[in-house]
Amino acid sequence: MVMLDSLETPAHEIDHAGVNPNTSYQRDLKLEKIRKKKKSVLAKIEGRRRVKDLRHLW
Repeated sequence: MVMLDSLETPAHEIDHAGVNPNTSYQRDLKLEKIRKKKKSVLAKIEGRRRVKDLRHLW
């Protein structure tokens, strides 16, 4: 008998693969947010680099 946390999805709501679709979806959303944040940070850094590279032309 597996004891489920009250926060977890009840056993009958877990799909047959044993994966809770809700939590995997939430995790994907979190990962996507993190990826977007990383991308924007990288873009900012890249943008600063470009500005620095162009400064010597002014």
